[in-house]
Amino acid sequence: MDIKRIKEQLTQHLNDLLENQPVFLVEVSVAKNKIDITLDGDTGIGIDQCGEVSNKISTFIDENNLMPDNKYNLMVSSPGAEKPLRLLRQYPKHIGRTIEILSNENPTPLKGILKTTDNNTVGIEYKQKIKGKKIELITHNIAFEDIKEAKINIAFK
Repeated sequence: MDIKRIKEQLTQHLNDLLENQPVFLVEVSVAKNKIDITLDGDTGIGIDQCGEVSNKISTFIDENNLMPDNKYNLMVSSPGAEKPLRLLRQYPKHIGRTIEILSNENPTPLKGILKTTDNNTVGIEYKQKIKGKKIELITHNIAFEDIKEAKINIAFK
């Protein structure tokens, strides 16, 4: 079983299947007899959408004999609140929320409010002490390719 080839075929098929849709592929993981597919949506994703994609991809796997003896475990899900953002397309729906970004340029994570996502940059606003006691609101733009990891902070009220 060529896991790399299977992953490439699934990724290509999913990208074709989801083209021009509000749902998009985040990640495909293949290991032995297990396939994990992570999807997201421009305004979120529901269980019904995951179920539809699961049925279609399962048919594709079976029709193309991608898995030996057609014995495999398929999981199609959303990224979940605790997962890092992987694609720039995931950011816009989180504008206004608290985000923590670890970048290549700064070893300390920046925590603030996600303000913008445009031109392959992410804008984050945070408070910083300037010259002693004065606190200023700083907006920092980070190039998407410089982001090592970004997570949305979930606030429970």
